[in-house]
Amino acid sequence: MEVTRGQVEGAATQPAGATFTGDVMRHSVLPSKEGYPGMATVIFSPKARTFWHSHADGQVIQVSHGSGFVAVREGDVAFVGPGDVVFAPGGEMHCHGAMENTVFIQTATSLGAADWRDEVTDAEYDAIVGQKN
Repeated sequence: MEVTRGQVEGAATQPAGATFTGDVMRHSVLPSKEGYPGMATVIFSPKARTFWHSHADGQVIQVSHGSGFVAVREGDVAFVGPGDVVFAPGGEMHCHGAMENTVFIQTATSLGAADWRDEVTDAEYDAIVGQKN
């Protein structure tokens, strides 16, 4: 058994990188291991989001704070909040991020390698969040 006490030892919160739009921070909470890419808490500022992507064997997203969405490309949109858990099946092209007026904090577990694609445009974002009304 291995216990990680809330964060990977020595890990600092870092900007999430080039596959996100807006201000997004990432904090590793479980280190990667052979065959398992790890777990991270991701903090999205209002309107921030991932690029379109998929995971080889899926992704689990657990929401802890704020309001957000998970959208399947050319498909369903789920609006999510604290306590919600989303499973995106392997190979399903999707994005996730914050609504317009709130931060969105999630802990994400990637099951297999991520396949990052193109940016979610402002028009696509507006169409996604516009489905809530």
